[in-house]
Amino acid sequence: MVRRKSSGMRYDIKAVGNNDGIYGITRVSVTRKEQDSLPVELQGMCLFFETDREGVYAYENSLFYYGHLEDLICNYPVHVKINNLSEYEVYPLLPKGEPVVKKPYRDQYFLIPVSEMGYSMKFSLEQQRFQLAQQCGIQTKRSLQTLLSKLIVEKITENMSGFNSTFKKFPKELAEDAKREGAYYRKNNSHDSNNTPALFPDLHPTEMPFGFLPSWAMKLVERTKIE
Repeated sequence: MVRRKSSGMRYDIKAVGNNDGIYGITRVSVTRKEQDSLPVELQGMCLFFETDREGVYAYENSLFYYGHLEDLICNYPVHVKINNLSEYEVYPLLPKGEPVVKKPYRDQYFLIPVSEMGYSMKFSLEQQRFQLAQQCGIQTKRSLQTLLSKLIVEKITENMSGFNSTFKKFPKELAEDAKREGAYYRKNNSHDSNNTPALFPDLHPTEMPFGFLPSWAMKLVERTKIE
């Protein structure tokens, strides 16, 4: 009997202009469900991309997790299998003001290469999660043309509210670059105008990077590469 599958993949994108191009991060969360098994869920899988006005390059083999502890726990069948987890802790831009309800699992943030997430190939669920993470890179590369055609520019102003919250699930270096540029690119939400012309309507995948990534991003690409 053929097993029916259902899956969902959700993207969030933040990007910044650099020289004559743009670079950014795509953050992916995905659930894959087969009829006779438990769902395999991954949260916060990230990869870099860069684009000019004609082509786009995805660093599909450099995958890392970025997010808080609550999302990280979703990426494991039972418990987080990283003994030295504190070494991966990072400090994002915190939203201004005190939260109405404090949630401890959302206070700690981590940046972890997928290759160092402690998945064991001896256990089928963990192997499926590692394979699904790799598929996230492949599928994101295929989807970038469509995803980037939906980007819009957001200007950063002095009285802008919610900027830190917008970038809290992305490395803060990206937010700092956005502040220096005075603008950033984000996914067009449903409440935005449908008549907004596409900024990148005719992109094609390229096999070579353009060189738009800053040094901090390139270091992260090398660190998170899956050999």
